[in-house]
Amino acid sequence: MVAAEMVFLGATVFQIAFTLPVLLDRGSTVPRETSVPTALVWFVYAATYVTISYPLAAIASALGGAVWLVVAFYRGRPPGQHPNYDVDGSLAD
Repeated sequence: MVAAEMVFLGATVFQIAFTLPVLLDRGSTVPRETSVPTALVWFVYAATYVTISYPLAAIASALGGAVWLVVAFYRGRPPGQHPNYDVDGSLAD
């Protein structure tokens, strides 16, 4: 295992850990315009790591992409929706 792979793996795990609170907080919303491209970038990173033979970093990046797809699906705010709307669609105080 190369030291660079460990750096990429550590950074990816760190970023995933800070994304998890978004999934756990039912009231949080994230614009789909940013969460879907973020997921795609993670999958591109995973493909890049595969090409340079960093399998652990590739798996972690694919997991990061999957986490962002879940964020987009469950916490994604439709385009044009005001950020102060509650999860059920009513305007928050």
